[in-house]
Amino acid sequence: MRLTALLIILAAAGCQRQATSAPPGPKSPTGWQVRYNAAQALAHRGSPLVKDPAAWESLLEMLDEEQQLRNFTQSRDGRRSATRPPPA
Repeated sequence: MRLTALLIILAAAGCQRQATSAPPGPKSPTGWQVRYNAAQALAHRGSPLVKDPAAWESLLEMLDEEQQLRNFTQSRDGRRSATRPPPA
């Protein structure tokens, strides 16, 4: 019984990650979500067009962890969302 309680406490403590701020640098240009979806679709289908420089650059950007930390924000309640420009 004690072992189960200890495992539950350790699991709950390990699931709470510290909120990190985004690394310095620019966010992806507007429309990055659409570019990511298009590049992912080409790669998923095995299309030879995935070797196009624009699609390949999008795939490399998707794998860049620091860039993704800049593209996504985390609210105080822990929800992650894509960044959006402030309303005009």
